[in-house]
Amino acid sequence: MQRTPEVIDKQIELMNTMGWNFILQHGTYTSKMHTPNGVITFTTIQFSNKVFVAANKVKTDCLNTEIGQKIIKTKHLKKNYANTNIHDHIESPICFNIDIKGAYASCLYNSGLITLPTYDYLLTLNKEERLPAVGMLAKSHIKYFYEDGKCVRVEPFRSPTAELFFFLIQKIDEIMREIKWILGKYFIFYWVDGVFFSWDTPDKLIDKVKDYLKSLNYNFTMVDVHNFEYKNEAGNCVVKMHKDNEDKVYQFRSSNADDEYFKRLLYNKSQRK
Repeated sequence: MQRTPEVIDKQIELMNTMGWNFILQHGTYTSKMHTPNGVITFTTIQFSNKVFVAANKVKTDCLNTEIGQKIIKTKHLKKNYANTNIHDHIESPICFNIDIKGAYASCLYNSGLITLPTYDYLLTLNKEERLPAVGMLAKSHIKYFYEDGKCVRVEPFRSPTAELFFFLIQKIDEIMREIKWILGKYFIFYWVDGVFFSWDTPDKLIDKVKDYLKSLNYNFTMVDVHNFEYKNEAGNCVVKMHKDNEDKVYQFRSSNADDEYFKRLLYNKSQRK
């Protein structure tokens, strides 16, 4: 069944009318209702079997490595974007964008977490399939237990392999932060595995970014982005652009906003002393 709030609400109402106890499980892409008569599945996206095969290959490889076992026991940062702290508004008919190709798949392989056959298999998936295949390392859901028409208990679940995925996020973010420093004042923002920078960036800095990625064994693409506009209003950032034959919009809280808040807080405290 299709996963929409209306469809699920009707099923909950039906279960309560019938007087059945049941469990409603919400995940990232699917919801499941466990009833005395079986399981009802609600979906938003249908993935091919290749996605689940790839996910199992990745998980198996990671768990079979010493580094994978260490990563599972370590906490990692989940931040994966940053923006300039120099400009509040940039409007340009063109800017540049470098994207890491297959970033998470490459990070898995470069970090020694997966074998070459698994890496090659991941690359046979398209971008929309590759992310959920790797993201299943951090699979999560929440279970709602209904008894006599009321939700009596809630149980969250996060896969024990989640830190492997968070490790990938942190590693790619470390790379993007280094690119940010290389670009200096020409840097505008990065989002996950793609960095955007000014059209007048010197060639020597662009070459330095490319050489840096090559040294880490990451493939990448560089393209022009058109009708670019970046705005940071009171820490709320909106970026608009035309890329890949479509208009795109990014909205996020400035990566510098919290730093500025704490700076002001410390300054105000120092003035009261």
